[in-house]
Amino acid sequence: MPVSYSISHAHRLVVASGQGEISVTEVQQALMAIVKENAVPYGKLLDMTYAPLAMRSANIRLFAERVNEFNRGKTVGPLAVVAPSELAREMITLFDSLVETERPMKIFTSQADARAWLASLGYGP
Repeated sequence: MPVSYSISHAHRLVVASGQGEISVTEVQQALMAIVKENAVPYGKLLDMTYAPLAMRSANIRLFAERVNEFNRGKTVGPLAVVAPSELAREMITLFDSLVETERPMKIFTSQADARAWLASLGYGP
C-alpha cells in the first residue's frame, strides 16, 4: 500500500509515509482512519521521501478538498512534512495554501528535524 501510517495515542502522534504514486482514495482512507481513531488533534508527521509527488495541481486541489472535508469543525494538530526535493516542497506549499485548517505546519528535509519540531510542541517522544 503506497500510504502507510501508525497512530500512537500515548504520544498523541500520527506518522504517515507515502511510497510511489498515491491516489486520492488512499489518502482518503488514511484520513478516515485518523478521524475514526480520534487522532485529528494529534501531531502528524508525513514523510514523503519515497513518494515522487509528480502530480498535477488538480490532484493536489482534490487532496486539499478531502482534507478540508475531514477537518471541518475539528481541532487539528500540527503537521510536519518531510519533503526532500524542491518540487515536493513546492507541491506541499501549494497544498497548504488550499487547506482551510488553522494549524502549525512546517516542511523539513529530514525526519529527525520533523520529529524534533513536533516534540517541541508536545507531540511524540
